[in-house]
Amino acid sequence: MTINWKLVFGLIVLAIVVSVSYYQFVLNKPSEIAKAPTEIEIVPATGNVDDVVVALLNDADAESAILANIENDANLLIADSRAIDDFGQSYNEEF
Repeated sequence: MTINWKLVFGLIVLAIVVSVSYYQFVLNKPSEIAKAPTEIEIVPATGNVDDVVVALLNDADAESAILANIENDANLLIADSRAIDDFGQSYNEEF
C-alpha cells in the first residue's frame, strides 16, 4: 500500500498552520490596549495643600501614560503604512 506523498505533505502543512495559529491566538494572548480609568479616584478634602498637589501629579502621570500609549499606537500604524507602501512600490517596479 503506497502512501500518497501529496496527502502527507498536505497534512504536514496543515499541522504547521494549526500549531502556529494556536501559538499566536491561544498561548500568546495580545496585550490589552490602554483602557480609560473606569473609576475616578476622589481625594478627600483635607484642606492640606500637599494632598492637592499629590492628586494633581497623579492625574498628570495617568494622563501622560495614556498619551504615550496613543503615540505608540500611532507610530505602529505609521510603520505598518510604510511597510505596505514599500511593498506596493516593489510590486509596481516588478510589473
